[in-house]
Amino acid sequence: MSLEDRPPFAPQPTRPRPPATGPHPYVCQAIIAACAALYLYEVWRSGSLNEPDNFGALNATAVRAGEWWRLATNIFEHGNLLHIGLNMSVVFTLGMTFERALGHRILALVSVITALGADLAVLRFAPPDTFTVGASGMIVGWAGALIPLASEPLRRSLTRWMVQVAILSLIPGVSWQGHLGGFLAGLACGYVLKVSGPRA
Repeated sequence: MSLEDRPPFAPQPTRPRPPATGPHPYVCQAIIAACAALYLYEVWRSGSLNEPDNFGALNATAVRAGEWWRLATNIFEHGNLLHIGLNMSVVFTLGMTFERALGHRILALVSVITALGADLAVLRFAPPDTFTVGASGMIVGWAGALIPLASEPLRRSLTRWMVQVAILSLIPGVSWQGHLGGFLAGLACGYVLKVSGPRA
């Protein structure tokens, strides 16, 4: 999730490929397919790989005018080829690991909560004239949800990655608001799941 010129939010984290065990990662595959399809459609509309027509970007003024659907569409939109490539690589690594460990329903529920957390933080703290797109607020929320549940090695890996994200969030044009909102929403989900019993 980034602002205006929308640079990619973070490099691919140094994590192994998801294991072949566990449920098939249908939710992550659906997220990748939806983001890719929407990106290609918007590239077709604009005629540019790096300037897609982000007609569903999150914008506070538009949302307050009644365009609530932007709370959902902005998550699937991306600002350029590198942006979507990096975000989808993290969906493939971190997201599929999450889904195989905790299942489809938990990943789907956490995704909705973290995406809304990211959206609300952008609406509250970002300037109202900015346009925000990207799945990274939701993705950072996945990391936040896994931290309370993870084994010590995975927790250290996630923490190192989150430090990188925090640093990159300070770059102009990157939505620190979306990253922070998604992370806090995910962290809350993780503590609820920890009390409930699942472990990664």
